[in-house]
Amino acid sequence: MTRDQTISQGTTERKCEILILLVGSNPLPNYLTATLLRPNKLVLIHTPETREPAERLSCVLGNHAEIETRALAKASDAREIGEAIRRVISDNDPQQVHLNYTGGTKIMAAHARMAFRENGGKDQNASYLNDGSRCLFFDDGRLVSLENQSLLLTLDLVGRLHGCRMLPSSGGAMDGPTEKDACTIAAKVAVDAKLAKVLCDTAQRFKEQGKSQNALQQPWCPQNVGLTLSALQVPDAGWGENEFKAWWRFLAGGWLESAVAAWIRDATSLSPSQGVYWQLGGRAFEIDVALVRGHRLYVASCTTDNKLGLCKSKLFEVAMRARQLGGDLARSAVVCLIDGQDSKGRYIDQLRGDVASVWEAPNKPEVFGLADLREWTGAAGSPNLDSLERWLDS
Repeated sequence: MTRDQTISQGTTERKCEILILLVGSNPLPNYLTATLLRPNKLVLIHTPETREPAERLSCVLGNHAEIETRALAKASDAREIGEAIRRVISDNDPQQVHLNYTGGTKIMAAHARMAFRENGGKDQNASYLNDGSRCLFFDDGRLVSLENQSLLLTLDLVGRLHGCRMLPSSGGAMDGPTEKDACTIAAKVAVDAKLAKVLCDTAQRFKEQGKSQNALQQPWCPQNVGLTLSALQVPDAGWGENEFKAWWRFLAGGWLESAVAAWIRDATSLSPSQGVYWQLGGRAFEIDVALVRGHRLYVASCTTDNKLGLCKSKLFEVAMRARQLGGDLARSAVVCLIDGQDSKGRYIDQLRGDVASVWEAPNKPEVFGLADLREWTGAAGSPNLDSLERWLDS
């Protein structure tokens, strides 16, 4: 990437008067293009199938530009697509109209680009967002990188663009387990994976007992399993029900979520969100760990299970949720305790192979197992977050 090929952030060259966007099922590339080019007017061309993404874009971008929507009856009608482009150009100065043909179907993109040129559109005013290169490419050879841009993306905004609503937290801050507690347990589990089941069984007992006062008759002492935590026993005298509930959820597997969030923060210097509830249509779902970094959403599901079937189910679920929240630009992963091998090879490799063979998205979900946990905690030497950082850089 040479200096004359790149349009630097903040220059007036990146602005345009009128920006035509072809709206597909994933509105995030449209949002990114509009944020980079900062037009005074947006023309959103959509089909009946993408009317809702166009409406969401209008809501998000309406405070920054004048919005005009133009509906096509069919995405496959070349004449209708060409006519829509011709009308936008004929109603305005062709020199001030920019076409971004990232969104929509391939047929829409091809015929829109042809119509744009045939009606006086210039190469310097046509562009395509390439996620692999993380650049907005202009047809005259210039480009603008998505790196180090002020894209104003938040977890809530990424969700709203895709029709997902972030639900309010169930409560405020409360006394409970600490991040240090989570990392202490993770380091112990990395060398003794059976501890994870002991913690889950203990949590299940507490859940069945229901109240702190009932569990106080037979408290759990971390020192008995070689752990030094912020609580000497669970529950302890004087605990409220919220604190007791926070601890048994933590022992049931929340410790892994907290540890993963801590490692992600160490790798990126950004603070991920934990235990976020979302609503899509009439259904609510939870995301264990989520982070927006640059133009991309990263989502991780954490499970202390080590069974192939359950971990595979978790992997497909988080991959689906990541696409619902962040479209095809999103990245997803499962962090689990799978380890060992049989005649078919390592279990973790079998799981990765199963997913690779059936997952049709351009970005396949990642799988992290107990071997990764050993590296991240430094069980066999110094802590090493390389595998996590590769995923976060993907």
